[in-house]
Parts: sequence; C-alpha cells; structure tokens
Amino acid sequence: MTIKIADLWIKFALSAGLIFFGQSTVMAQSNSAQVLPISATAEIAGQTFDLEVALTPEQQAMGLMNRTFLPDNRGLLFPFNPPQPASFWMRDTPIPLDIIFLLNGTVLDIARNLQPCLTELCPSYLPAFEINENTTDIGIDDIFIFQSEPQGISDTIKLPQNIFLAPVDQVIEVRGGRTSELGLQKGESVAVRPVSESSSSIQNRPTNEITEVPESPFSVCTLALGALGVGWLFKRKQNRLSKVKSCI
Repeated sequence: MTIKIADLWIKFALSAGLIFFGQSTVMAQSNSAQVLPISATAEIAGQTFDLEVALTPEQQAMGLMNRTFLPDNRGLLFPFNPPQPASFWMRDTPIPLDIIFLLNGTVLDIARNLQPCLTELCPSYLPAFEINENTTDIGIDDIFIFQSEPQGISDTIKLPQNIFLAPVDQVIEVRGGRTSELGLQKGESVAVRPVSESSSSIQNRPTNEITEVPESPFSVCTLALGALGVGWLFKRKQNRLSKVKSCI
C-alpha cells in the first residue's frame, strides 16, 4: 500500500502504501519494490512473524507497492509514535493483504484480504468509530474498518459527520487471508519485539529504533446534533475513549 493524506482536523497515516492526512498525498514514484531488513518479530495467534520495518516517510509511502510475493509468516510493520489515526490503500499493490491495526499491543481491527487496486482511483481503509448524542464510551467492539469512496492521488478522504478515526501505534501488513487462517480477532494481543543487532542483517542501526510506545492523550470534541456548537470531549484511557466533559 501507499501513504495518502486528507484535510481532516486530526492527522493519520495509512499504508500498503501509507496515507497521511492534513497535507498533500505522499507517494513513491519508483516502479520497483522495496525489501527492508528484518528488524522485528511479532507473535500473532501463536505464530512468529518476521517483520520488515518502515521507519521513514519514504519507506512508509512505498510500503509493499510492487511486491509480488509475501511469505506466510512475514510482514511489514509501520510504527507510529505518538499514536495517531492511520489509513491505507492498495494502489499499485499487486498482492492481497491483511492489515492489522494495533494500539498498546491490542488488535483494534483487521482489514482482511484487501484486493489489489491497479487503477487510478482506489478506496482507503482505516479504523474508525461513530459518535452521536447518546455515546458515553467507546470500546474495541465499537471500532470498525471504514472504507472510503475510490479516490485519486490528490483527492482527500471524506468522512461522514459522526465518524472519527481511531488512533493506532502500530500497523502490520501480512499476506491476504493469513489472519483468517490463524483465527486472529479484534481484542487479541500481538507482541512486537525488536530483533537484536547480532541476529539481524541490519548494520549500524540503533537497537532502540523500535520501542514500546507509551500511552498518549487522545481526545475528540464532537458536536451533538442541534447542540449549537456544544459537544463532548472524549479522552483515551488505555484502549477506550470515555466522555469526560462538554466542549465547544
């Protein structure tokens, strides 16, 4: 996937190519595929996955574009520090992918078996939740994968009025259909660990590039229908959003 960006009040990123919101679309222009060193592992549903890690904006923009094969227990990790919303599309990605969205080591949701998009207009996929005047608490069961309308490179993602983006701190792309084969479900734990310098093919790379991401504040001020500018402030407590006070 590749990264794209939309004009929203909150920034987020997305990949198979990754998409960043709040600025123009960032895309790799090369037709070649990138293959990054294995620098992390993930325990996913009892299986150990070797992970390439996309650390730079350029690496994240390229993602798995133009890759024609991905082994069963291999994937690409996108770390985000601080946590932020993330959106991905399948533009110029010739193989199906599963995309696992994580927060604090917990699966928020999975975009399963996304198919290649080899046309000019492609949909984006991102974890989101709905807030209305009766919402008091947001949990994992409220998170869903939002699929946007197909769009071009310079287009922005349009969200319905009451749909907001869920923050993530890690995203893992694996072969399409793999998470269903393993029975991975939202709410389950995925442990991501760095590979030590001695056992990795990376040379002269700091071992602390992949670290545990601390919790950070995340709030949403959403307007109630007919509330004349007064809404609610939600703050994140671990993997939940809880209503704390009114806001303008």
